[in-house]
Amino acid sequence: MVRKAIAEKGVVTLRADKTTANPEADTLQKLLGLESQGLPILAVFCGSNPTHPQVLTDVYGKQDVLRVLETCSATDSAPAKLETAQAR
Repeated sequence: MVRKAIAEKGVVTLRADKTTANPEADTLQKLLGLESQGLPILAVFCGSNPTHPQVLTDVYGKQDVLRVLETCSATDSAPAKLETAQAR
């Protein structure tokens, strides 16, 4: 369901792994105001409002992700998702 919604919305996905030092992911986490937040963090940047991402943190499920993706219209230009995840 989530992969289908991502494809339908034209979402570009990026993943930042913080298992080891990752200055770029640290910078984004700080810019999002989440430097003290636990992982994982999911930020959805919709093309219609790219400076105000929808953010999910800690524990979230498929329905939470689908709800956030619904806020992006199918006509948004190049919405992007960045996920910062812990090692599994």
